[in-house]
Amino acid sequence: MKRIPGYSIVSRAIVYCARILSLQYGKEYTRKQYGEVKKVISFWIMPQSAQYLDGVVEITRLVKDSPRKRRIEEKEAYDKICIVEMYISKDHDIQKKYEKYDEVLTPLFVLLTNKLSIQDKKRILKEYGFKVDEDLERSLDTMCNLSVGIREEGRCE
Repeated sequence: MKRIPGYSIVSRAIVYCARILSLQYGKEYTRKQYGEVKKVISFWIMPQSAQYLDGVVEITRLVKDSPRKRRIEEKEAYDKICIVEMYISKDHDIQKKYEKYDEVLTPLFVLLTNKLSIQDKKRILKEYGFKVDEDLERSLDTMCNLSVGIREEGRCE
């Protein structure tokens, strides 16, 4: 399978998470306080995914596999990285709900698409329980203008 941008997104995400973990040294923990390492959760949203990936959510975590029934260490000691990849097709049919995670994926699609009017976006976001106030309206307007500008520059299809 050909990967775009030519490498695995999850490999890139692992490197990013490792970098964030190492940047905690000296701030969140020291050599004698490794128990203070904070968990890193990294979200990757792919809003231009192929249609066959639309709605796919993959989660990558560190796990510990032990032949013993009882673990030596608690999960909190090693559960330090979580990567969430969310794939949204630009051709998603807004009339159809996603099978899983619809309450997250549809609002993301609505916010990131340039195929809906601001009025439609506001209506759908309200249906999903979002408070549509002046700040959100300004943000929607800014995002719409940004997507139009990117398309005019030839960066989008």
